[in-house]
Amino acid sequence: MLEMSLAGPASVPTAALIGLTPETLKAINDLVVQAAVDLGLEDGQKLRVDTTVVQTDIHHPTDNTLLWDVVRVVTRLIGRLAAALGRRRIKGFRDRTRSARRRMQEISTDDLKASARIIRPEHTVS
Repeated sequence: MLEMSLAGPASVPTAALIGLTPETLKAINDLVVQAAVDLGLEDGQKLRVDTTVVQTDIHHPTDNTLLWDVVRVVTRLIGRLAAALGRRRIKGFRDRTRSARRRMQEISTDDLKASARIIRPEHTVS
């Protein structure tokens, strides 16, 4: 059995999956399909695959954008929880999305300025 870990570079899971044999992949697929049939989610008779590949620029996550994502998602989930409980708000929780977004943008701007200084150091006249 493969052990997956969140530690290590992103290529680790990919490298582990490349090592799977076709027989192992078929066995995994058979187990997934059988579980879906047992749960009544699928009859296991037809397979439809629809894929589209589109070239796009990717956004590499940075610490500040990951933190911004966490603030945004937690705020949304707390809002859903409040709605499910029939409340206007959850006591003790403050919406920090505005301040978190400003801080994320400030850090991004500082990072851009720092990288510009590294690429083009300021020239001084002597």
